[in-house]
Amino acid sequence: MKKFVSALVAFAATTSAAFASDLAAKAPAFKAPVATAYTWTGWYVGVNGGGDWANSNITETDIAPLVVNIPAAQRQFSMRHSGVLGGLQGGYNWQFAPNWVAGLEADIAFSNDRGSTTSGFLFGGAFPGNFMADTRTDWLATTRARIGFLPAERVLVYATGGAAFGHVKTNGSINNNFGAPLVLGAVPVCQNNSVCYQGSESKTAAGWTLGGGLEYAVWNNVTVKLEYLYVNLGARTLTLSPSPTTTGGGAATFAFGDSVYNIVRAGVNLKF
Repeated sequence: MKKFVSALVAFAATTSAAFASDLAAKAPAFKAPVATAYTWTGWYVGVNGGGDWANSNITETDIAPLVVNIPAAQRQFSMRHSGVLGGLQGGYNWQFAPNWVAGLEADIAFSNDRGSTTSGFLFGGAFPGNFMADTRTDWLATTRARIGFLPAERVLVYATGGAAFGHVKTNGSINNNFGAPLVLGAVPVCQNNSVCYQGSESKTAAGWTLGGGLEYAVWNNVTVKLEYLYVNLGARTLTLSPSPTTTGGGAATFAFGDSVYNIVRAGVNLKF
């Protein structure tokens, strides 16, 4: 009986050891997932929104026979304009070297940028009048190259520059605020308390832009950015023609300095 029990115990021990060895041989080894590096390479589209501000310098020039003798200092004035804007962008990034990113981006933003000004002067050094001007920008667009550095895998610091376009509307007038008509010799030139010369223009202007920004990859296919752009759409001249209350003929011009916009905006991009 003792021999039987001993044999049974030995058989059980041998079987258990063999079973455990078989399980150990078949169980797969655990391996941690390999993290893949983030890449900026690829196409993207997104939305943006922000604001802009600017200051335009204006110089008035007469063409006879408008009553002249307005001091030169009074012929120069300025106009501030600002607004909010929002729109779309899209582009392509290429990561290289390996902490550098180059790319191209195009965007368009609809704007409510507005501004107006009134500047007083004295006709002939004695009779009050003023210049009035206003401007509005309906949209701004850019096509730019970008070059950036990656201080961290998901952080892009970049500079950008390229071409800029915008649709700008401008109005201007020269007004007689005196209680009697202005005369040249004995001939009335502009009636009292009226618009003497006026003009308007609506055009798409072209220029250039420079700026920079910071972009961060929140997820593998979503990035957010904060960006500054300086946009210059160049100088322009507005011609002012005689109004119905002006009998002296002639004309005048408002020469606007460079139309510039300082733009700060945020954006979200979807990468694919």
